[in-house]
Amino acid sequence: MAEEESKEPQKQGTSGEKLAKGDLAYLDFDLFIVRPDDEELYDTTREETAKDNDIFDEKKVYEEVPFIVGENRFLPGLDEALEGAEIGKDLSITVTPEKGAGDRDPKLVEVRSMREFSRMEIVPEVGKEVIIKNKAATIAAVFAGRVRVDFNNPLAGYDTRYDCKVTKKAKDREEKIRGIIDMDYGSSDEFSLTIDGDTVEILLPDVCKYDEKWFIAKYKVVSDLRGFADVKLIRFVEEYEKKEKEEEEPEEAEEAEAAETEEPSEEAVEPEPEEAGESSEETEPPAEEKEEPGEKAEESSEDETTEEPEEEEPVTEAEDETETES
Repeated sequence: MAEEESKEPQKQGTSGEKLAKGDLAYLDFDLFIVRPDDEELYDTTREETAKDNDIFDEKKVYEEVPFIVGENRFLPGLDEALEGAEIGKDLSITVTPEKGAGDRDPKLVEVRSMREFSRMEIVPEVGKEVIIKNKAATIAAVFAGRVRVDFNNPLAGYDTRYDCKVTKKAKDREEKIRGIIDMDYGSSDEFSLTIDGDTVEILLPDVCKYDEKWFIAKYKVVSDLRGFADVKLIRFVEEYEKKEKEEEEPEEAEEAEAAETEEPSEEAVEPEPEEAGESSEETEPPAEEKEEPGEKAEESSEDETTEEPEEEEPVTEAEDETETES
């Protein structure tokens, strides 16, 4: 059973407008687990509240939550209490297990081996929420080589209290479409909408092309748009634009040409042409000195005799390999 209490009979700034079944609205809340001797903050849409109570999660986005009244987006008791709630008014709603997460089932508490968690690359810690064989569970205890996991809903068996406020309601079709995308996917900020009668065209952001979350959420978005936004025809549009690089390519070619022209100039600095000329003059005989014909003949014959044995010398396998490698 859900009990609704208004924390303030009439708060300044409330619109006086009330929610009806099928409305899309946004809820800001703090959720408490209520025990006989104490209470514990379990969830919140407020970042500062999460930090103050040591439940802040860096991966979570703290903002008001969209929901459709009467469609069991929350615990049944809360959903029933929000129908007819006044927009802008602070509320305190208590939900019993019968209208909440139900009673705890001892059969849903299991003991698993530490080896199983090692294979899943999970470090077991008490209170940590994990997914085992596609089922959500909470680690209840860690022993030597064993881990106790609880597949019950963490709220099962407890009274819960929502300190909450309905912040706003979707007024027109575009707000309702964006609210449905917010609710089913997470954010509609980068989506572009074109509405023509009962047809809506949705231009998808680039992130949706590769996001597995969108592949799953898309079918829920279609179902909710048909059911609650009076949309008959839905088009999802993806754009793939070819980026022009004509201006960049000439610049890259010029840089490559400049690099090629610079490299030889740097290498030419090491052997100067003058030094090369001087070394050739020192080794070669002067051009002015003329050799006698007889001397040339003798030298040529000596060269021939010396070159003949070199041609007849055998080539080893090692030398042959070096020559082929070269």
